Amino acid sequence: MFLATNDKIRTMLKTSLAQIEGYEELLADVVNTSVHMFENKLYLLPSEKHMLVKVIGFSLFLIDSTACNINKLDAKKKINVSRIDKIFKTVEVVPLYGDMQIAPFNYIKKSPNFDPSKWPICNDASTSSLQGNLLMQLPEIREEHERFIADLARYTNE
Repeated sequence: MFLATNDKIRTMLKTSLAQIEGYEELLADVVNTSVHMFENKLYLLPSEKHMLVKVIGFSLFLIDSTACNINKLDAKKKINVSRIDKIFKTVEVVPLYGDMQIAPFNYIKKSPNFDPSKWPICNDASTSSLQGNLLMQLPEIREEHERFIADLARYTNE
């Protein structure tokens, strides 16, 4: 394997996975579990949150091929593209390694069966990123803070 070729490891991984029967169902379960954990805030650290977003993006990239289409999986209710679209708009950029960052939605854009109509929130360039706009997140942050203080008071009084 000549590593100087662009995306060589990813393409070899994708071709190796295509030889395994039922790999797309397993990866769809991984995506659904990651979406569930992200939406229900079942993570403790920001690194865990970012890991879930990276898993969702890369798993969808691995699933989408000429043999399996993520749009068909969405139609069969195996995955929910609209929920993933919201997640990718909420967290547009995640740290990859050190000071390197990556946009997980770029994996989806590179997939062979990419349909922009299925991803309306991420393709809308007019809306600003929720990740960097603190004023848009202020009510949610305030609500989380009040819940945290109420829980803290309840536990310290017990």
